[in-house]
Amino acid sequence: MRHRVIRHRAILRGHRRAPLAPDSHDVQPHHLTGRTVLHHTLRRAPTRGAVCLVCLSLLAGCGAQHGPSRSDGALPSPTARPALSAAARPTTAASSPALASPTPSVATSASPRCSSPRGKDPAAPGRTERFSYESSLSSYMRNRRGSAAVAMRYPGCATIYAFDTGSHDPYITASVVKLSVMATVMVQAHREGRGLTATEKSLIEPMITESDNDATTELWTRVGEAPAVQKVLRSMGADQTTPSTQGWGLTTTTARDQVVIMSHFAMKNPIIPEPMRRYAINLLGHVDDEQTWGMTAAIPHTVDRRVKNGWLPHDNAWHVNSVAAMDGPDGMILAGLSRAAASTMEYQISTLESLAGIMAVHEHPQWTTKYPQDFSSTGARGSQTSSRTATPR
Repeated sequence: MRHRVIRHRAILRGHRRAPLAPDSHDVQPHHLTGRTVLHHTLRRAPTRGAVCLVCLSLLAGCGAQHGPSRSDGALPSPTARPALSAAARPTTAASSPALASPTPSVATSASPRCSSPRGKDPAAPGRTERFSYESSLSSYMRNRRGSAAVAMRYPGCATIYAFDTGSHDPYITASVVKLSVMATVMVQAHREGRGLTATEKSLIEPMITESDNDATTELWTRVGEAPAVQKVLRSMGADQTTPSTQGWGLTTTTARDQVVIMSHFAMKNPIIPEPMRRYAINLLGHVDDEQTWGMTAAIPHTVDRRVKNGWLPHDNAWHVNSVAAMDGPDGMILAGLSRAAASTMEYQISTLESLAGIMAVHEHPQWTTKYPQDFSSTGARGSQTSSRTATPR
């Protein structure tokens, strides 16, 4: 198994004070021109084939309600995930970068209850409900280190389903805050009666597709930092997120709020103008292949996926998060947040992907036969070992 070096991209930047040094003994800080760059040696993220083994063992052991927890804490064998080829993309999604906004089928959904959106914004949150299969999520987490929270909604349905392991403390966003930064740039441009400038696009694109920190810091400063970002988030209904004045990577949030934020890119809404929204969702579909792990484990490989991930070692813990959206008639918007002390980034990716797999099989049980390569114990997806090494940035 080859190892790769991932330059930590969601660092404590975006402020003019001295950078906060990480406490994790696994991370070595390098001070370059007033910025902290973190290096960490990691193996390739675990694949969904391993995730599905966990998911199906949970379902088979307890009538799709309770399942055996992983007692050894071992990680699945890390392997690479193949890039989604153009031929595999559905023609309905390929014709437009925008997500479809279907009404979910009550007959097949494990979470069918819907509430109407607030006011005139269809992407605004409605009620927050508990998953009907919360016991399966809890069963899996019982012997996993740290805390995790997941949330999900269907486009066209305002109800958001959420699960947290019980701490209910806000999670550090790391680089998923870049969704909020992008939204703020777009909302401000719209209020000024203009489109995005060439300079703004030149910063937004690497911020989203490569998770570039320098571009994020530049945009964070341009829009007015934490107060400006918070104003836009409140207009969306994301009222459980607090942008940090100590650096954009330390913003705190909830899984529910991350679903709300991604919803404003995945669904037509009055907050983000349609041309900008379509531009954003297209970027989220072209994220670097090595950053497409996480909640995309809930999405079949034949369907277009939009994703933004974040990872940060801070205060002797790893904070690893993923926000994703799925195209097509079974579309979902999902978020997963995690933190754990004495852990690794890889371990927490495994946790998020396993939770995502449980959600997928419960929400769409027909997928176990329709997409056996993704949601069965014999799935072959991601069976090739990675030979790529991420370039430090």
